[in-house]
Amino acid sequence: MKQKGNIIIKIFLFSLIFYLTLINVIYFVSFIQDKNKLQNLESRINSLKVQNEYLSVEIKNEKTDDFIEKVARENLMLAKKGETVIYFNFANTNKSTNNNPTTNGFLEKTFIKVLHLFKK
Repeated sequence: MKQKGNIIIKIFLFSLIFYLTLINVIYFVSFIQDKNKLQNLESRINSLKVQNEYLSVEIKNEKTDDFIEKVARENLMLAKKGETVIYFNFANTNKSTNNNPTTNGFLEKTFIKVLHLFKK
């Protein structure tokens, strides 16, 4: 009878130690995951702060007269006195009679790239 009681106590203690160890492992894994999430969120916060600073500078620049003039010239096709606005409509270029696939659209794309060089 005494041995039966010792076996029950040993099983109970082993079960208790196993349970407590398992709980600690689960909490440790959860802690590591939370720590990784925190690091990811902190890096994202830093990235968003940098982006926010950049956008703040952009907003300040967009309130200047030079920027407003640039937008008016490019988007509204306005010009200073004595200047001429040249507008290119590429909407119908795909209907050209030249059906050669190697040159079809090549000139248009090249010309657009050249125009973008002068925008900057």
